[in-house]
This record gives sequence, C-alpha cells and structure tokens, in this order.
Amino acid sequence: LAAVAARIERTAAACLERAHPLADRPVLASVHQEAFCRWLGLNVVATFSGADTAGVGEVDEAVRRADAAGVRLIVANRPEGRRVADALAERLGAKVVVFGNFPALDEGHDCFDDLLTDNVAALLEASGR
Repeated sequence: LAAVAARIERTAAACLERAHPLADRPVLASVHQEAFCRWLGLNVVATFSGADTAGVGEVDEAVRRADAAGVRLIVANRPEGRRVADALAERLGAKVVVFGNFPALDEGHDCFDDLLTDNVAALLEASGR
C-alpha cells in the first residue's frame, strides 16, 4: 500500500509541475471536471452540465462569466460528450479539451496514473504549450 501511495504522490507532483504554466488560467469546465481543474491550479470561472441536463439559463450564465474572464479553453467531460462544450467554444472563440474521469484500458490507460497524465497532456496541447 505504501508503494501505491508513493507512486500516486509522484504522479500528482509531476502533473502539478507540468500544469503549473497554466496556473490561474481562466477556464469553463464541466461540473464533473471542476475539482480536477481547480486542483491543477486553473481558475474555473463557471461550469456547465451535459447536453441532457444543461438549461438555457445555466448556459447563458456560463457564457457571460467566461466571456468576462477571457476564457479561451473549455474543459469537457468524456462520458458526457462534447456537444455542449463545442457550442460554448464556438460562442466564445475558445478551444475544447476533453478529460476522461475513468481509466479505460481501451484508451491506453493501464491505471489511474495514466488517466491523470493523459488529461494534463491534453490540457497542455489544447493550450498550445
């Protein structure tokens, strides 16, 4: 158990170090990715729900806050799909990055660590870093 905890601590430290150049960057995030985005140091100015639950008022408020903060990056949640994120990105002139939240062997994630590092890599790529 100690070896697993040490491995997770190393992975967490590496993820935080890689994401550090994006600290305080304003983003619009799926409600299911908000905590992870905040943990990475991103400034989540608003959240949105998946297409099946997103209300017009929620979307309008998210767009208003994101526009005021200069958001150029939308963080979607893979299980929800990217339909709402793509629509928000079009309105804001932003890019979309899709984070997973479940390790999936069919996506090359042998373990939770791979999921975290892949999410951070996708974030850096979408941000141009």
